[in-house]
Amino acid sequence: MKSLLSIIFLLASLFSFSQTPEWITYNMSNSGLPSNDISSIAIDPSGTKWIGTFSSGLVKFEDTTWTIYNFSNSGLPSNNISSIAIDPSGTKWVGTYSRGLVKLMDTTWTIYNTSNSSLPNDSITSIACEANGNIWIGTYRGLAKLEVNTWTIYNTFNSGLPCSRVTPIAIDPYGGKWIGPCLAKFDNTIWASYQLENSPCSHISSIAVDHNGIKWIGVDCDIYGGGLFRFDGVHSTKYSRSNSGLHYDDVRVITIDPNGNKWLGSRDVTFSGHKLNSSRGFYYWGGGLTKFDGVNWTTYNTSNSELPNDFINSIAIDNYCNKWLGTSGGGLTVFRESDICDKKNTQQSSDILIFPNPANDIITISNGQQSIKKICIFNSLGIKVMETIHMDTQIDISPLICGFYVIQVQTEKGFETRRLVVNRN
Repeated sequence: MKSLLSIIFLLASLFSFSQTPEWITYNMSNSGLPSNDISSIAIDPSGTKWIGTFSSGLVKFEDTTWTIYNFSNSGLPSNNISSIAIDPSGTKWVGTYSRGLVKLMDTTWTIYNTSNSSLPNDSITSIACEANGNIWIGTYRGLAKLEVNTWTIYNTFNSGLPCSRVTPIAIDPYGGKWIGPCLAKFDNTIWASYQLENSPCSHISSIAVDHNGIKWIGVDCDIYGGGLFRFDGVHSTKYSRSNSGLHYDDVRVITIDPNGNKWLGSRDVTFSGHKLNSSRGFYYWGGGLTKFDGVNWTTYNTSNSELPNDFINSIAIDNYCNKWLGTSGGGLTVFRESDICDKKNTQQSSDILIFPNPANDIITISNGQQSIKKICIFNSLGIKVMETIHMDTQIDISPLICGFYVIQVQTEKGFETRRLVVNRN
């Protein structure tokens, strides 16, 4: 059966369709977004996007439906969303700037703050979820771990945490927690602190860990610059405007796609010495979206692409390798390159097969011993184009145009994805 699956993907790879990069922007004028200032994005296992705004609450985007949750119509304690994370069970964890942490499980809202829990501070800076279900929360006054209903607080007095304020948190493949803005690692027993070589300051704004356990660290030192650092746990390599294709030095956000490409949002800061038209005399320029594949650097901005705003606050990548970008003032943008996710990183099992593939008008789904609850087909931009809840093993795909698609199969074990090529040549 594994050899049959390999043949299917080999056949699919023989068919190529002319694809050019595509941009779609959602904003207040053409969608259900309540704000064009996006602070955070997370994508749940079903592909639903959860979008945080700086002042207008939380937004759920499901296919073509927008649902807004705010202080007035939900259990949200604040409309100012700082971070979003989704745990392995699909529960949403939402951080606010000054009103604590929110847990959204199905339709139940639970608020954790300094008044009703051991949370050390109500300003949430970051959230990370472990595979075992533990939730790690960064605050202005330390790091918190929530394990079921038990809180453990780490601060500069009772642990090796080097800075009171915690900004990014990333978890490596071995369960190690990497924490900023002062770089530290916690392996659940031992703390270690690190100093990046040639860094102009110790203000780490973002951390992402690749499949090999390499840490990619963004440093933001304001007018002193920053950079992107590759850190293997011992040695660091700095990338900046002076030695690479990095557009601006202050790296604010990093996300790594399934193919290992690094996607960055950066900025530049200068100080004029007097206020004029800027806050406190500081001038800020957004660096757009930068891709680093390990050799080549590519930057997309408002001058050379359809990106609506050069300030990127968040980047999330869906199962189809579409980049979902949250901007300051430009709304939510979806960017799809000409390639698709590497098949070696696509979830597969030996139970579900789809054939023929490439297909013309009818496909057959072999589901082994699993009971299929629902089947959805998405186009290359992640838009649902077909759905069935029937348990038929054959599906008529003749309404679909030629191209690449992703089939999402929901079983009692969860969601699985398969790629489909529609070709009628």
